[in-house]
Amino acid sequence: MTIEKKRFLFIPVSSVEGIGEYMRSMILASKIKQRWPDAEIKFILNQHAQYANDCPYETVLLESSPTKHVNPVNRVIENFKPDIVIFDASGRKPQLQKAKQVGAITVFISQHAKKRRRGMKWGRMKATDLHFVAQPEYTMPEIDLFSSFKCKLQKKLLPKCVGVVFDSPEDDFADSVLKQFQLESKSFIILNAGSGGHLHDGQLAADFFYEAAESLAENTNKQVVILMGPNYPKELPKSEKVRVISRLDNSNFISLISHSYAAVLSGGDTLLQALALNTPVIAVPVSKDQPARIAACEKKKIVKSVEISELAEKLPRLLDETILSELKKQMKITPSKNGAETIIEQLASAIQSKKLCKNRKK
Repeated sequence: MTIEKKRFLFIPVSSVEGIGEYMRSMILASKIKQRWPDAEIKFILNQHAQYANDCPYETVLLESSPTKHVNPVNRVIENFKPDIVIFDASGRKPQLQKAKQVGAITVFISQHAKKRRRGMKWGRMKATDLHFVAQPEYTMPEIDLFSSFKCKLQKKLLPKCVGVVFDSPEDDFADSVLKQFQLESKSFIILNAGSGGHLHDGQLAADFFYEAAESLAENTNKQVVILMGPNYPKELPKSEKVRVISRLDNSNFISLISHSYAAVLSGGDTLLQALALNTPVIAVPVSKDQPARIAACEKKKIVKSVEISELAEKLPRLLDETILSELKKQMKITPSKNGAETIIEQLASAIQSKKLCKNRKK
């Protein structure tokens, strides 16, 4: 008997600013291909996002983020008939309901308290099978009693904090990345403002980071590397002092972070990825959901932070060896983990329990 291929549909938040949800989905898609090599994978993305045309999987492009297009998304779900639909910080109740209607396992991924609360609304919760929080527990407030009560009434598991999702670097691969960029382990400092599309007071956050990189290069004996990001809309700056990189996939980026002396990062997923790799971080908030996450990390004394307007001025002092050594010490006390494997194992268990390959309606 021929077993039908498993079908996975990814519906991440997709904008011209952020890239975290898309990158997380890409990492999970890669892990899925490793676990189920014959899997069919499809993405629904915003056609205006810089990365939309670079997605290596079959892609449906919409005028804006999929959450804003209920009917087009539902048509894709109806036609594709996926086994699993993964809504990364996205989706509306009718979209979740449509996925359940075609027999799919529905997965919601949240990354901060507001998104977690949204995923725990009564109607959305009823149509959600698995809810993962892609954050360490220490960055998240406790779930309120009312939301916990709703979970109990619906016989649903509470959202599970699985940790940040990233590609764990292999030694041989990381060595090849260092060789490609002519870098030596622990001899460089890397800066990245996220996707490259975030604005601060009308200016690109990435430009503030570049200014800081130039200033830092004059005040350190380390090499300075900056990743501008795939959504950076301008021509790359040219520098004799700073190594400027346009974009990297997660495995390459993680390899550089894991071998850097220190990292200067925005407060998104890359901050938590660096902490999971025990790389000391100076954190800079560039979007509204990041200050709370950075504050939670500062409370654990595992990062130092600075406002973006003061970055160039204060960064050299924050990268003092004594400060970085203390951050490393505290990171050993508060370890983080990679949530990718946990999510994949949970998906495998859900597929097995529902036997979707045998029961999909044609």
